Amino acid sequence: MTTGLSVQDGGILYGILSDLGGDIVLKIDRNGFIEHASSGLYEAGIDLSEMLIAPHLADLTDERHADLVRDYCIAALQSDFATQALEIPLFSQSEEPRWFALTVRPLPEKAGAATLRNGAICVLRCIEQKRELEHRLFKSAMTDPLTGVANRQAFLSSIRQSMTLGGSGAIALFEIDRFRAIGLRFGQQASDSVVQAFAGFLNNMRDEDHILARLEHNRFAVMLPATDHREAIDFASETISTFAQISRDAELEEMRLTASASVSQLLECLDDALVRGEVALTMARSAGGFRVECGDAIRQSWRSSKSA
Repeated sequence: MTTGLSVQDGGILYGILSDLGGDIVLKIDRNGFIEHASSGLYEAGIDLSEMLIAPHLADLTDERHADLVRDYCIAALQSDFATQALEIPLFSQSEEPRWFALTVRPLPEKAGAATLRNGAICVLRCIEQKRELEHRLFKSAMTDPLTGVANRQAFLSSIRQSMTLGGSGAIALFEIDRFRAIGLRFGQQASDSVVQAFAGFLNNMRDEDHILARLEHNRFAVMLPATDHREAIDFASETISTFAQISRDAELEEMRLTASASVSQLLECLDDALVRGEVALTMARSAGGFRVECGDAIRQSWRSSKSA
């Protein structure tokens, strides 16, 4: 019984993997000339069948990067260690150049002959696709999946960065009154629809420089940069009043909604501002809802009790 793959078997395997993953897989000889290419190279606009002489790997890029590719191949073929990927533009006759990350892994000619190579397997991975994927993953990690606005992690990160740069302002928290009753009466799907609609409403109410996020369930936060206490209260009051008016105009008696809000100045500590805001929001809802409570008043109360 034998183990391992022959060069031919390896070429077939890498061809399958490249077709599945969208990468371009090449096999080069010990001098760097291309012996085999997966279908991805043809799809990138380069047809080896039209070339009378097998091209060198460096012939796939421009003159500025050709020498880099040659040196990279030599170093990879002479090394037993993995070399870092080299970013190069790939040129074709019909398309604008696209950037790829080139990785070369040498194939030993025979066991124990580390300096004799039978060529190498090369992988060209499109950087544009990689960066697009990274962007999608980052956006997914920082976005609330139900509403499409920023999530708690993104919100806290943005504010901390702003505070590091000397930013100030206020944080307004919003929550739909008696939200749990909506779920109990109409079901989870209706609850989700209300949350989505509320997020869209808050997004329309905010200014361009405001940061909107869903913190949890039906609780949302809006960061109001460079906004004083009075302006923040006015914004929160106008927001919940407009929301109640829209609900009344909808003429859906069973789904008539209101919201409560709290406002806290962003001072030296973000966590302190959020705690004060959440306590004030709880007080607003406990008092019947459809009102704005000030978290800064709670801060003064805490200071008074400590000094006493």
